[in-house]
Amino acid sequence: MIRDFIIFDQTQHCLFYKAYGDNLINLYGVYYEFHRVLLLELYVYYTTYLTSKNPSEPNLPISLINFQDLLTFLNSIINEILLPSTYQEILHHSQQCLFFHALLMN
Repeated sequence: MIRDFIIFDQTQHCLFYKAYGDNLINLYGVYYEFHRVLLLELYVYYTTYLTSKNPSEPNLPISLINFQDLLTFLNSIINEILLPSTYQEILHHSQQCLFFHALLMN
């Protein structure tokens, strides 16, 4: 069975789309493929982490996310929790995607 997950920020833009199996991640309309990666959970971890740094804003919109900070955070999560070599490839790919998206936003 395929289950889809969509998370919206405060402006109702789609942040992440996850289909079970072949995952599609949507960062403001830019799609990237990831296979069997827990990005939905990583996003939850990251927003929890952001909230701990910014307790006055529990639901930060994506425009306030520092992408270098996100890369550092993803790196630490993947290294500490998801260490298998498969995830190292995914990390490398996600860094390229997020760097590209950060360039688009600047």
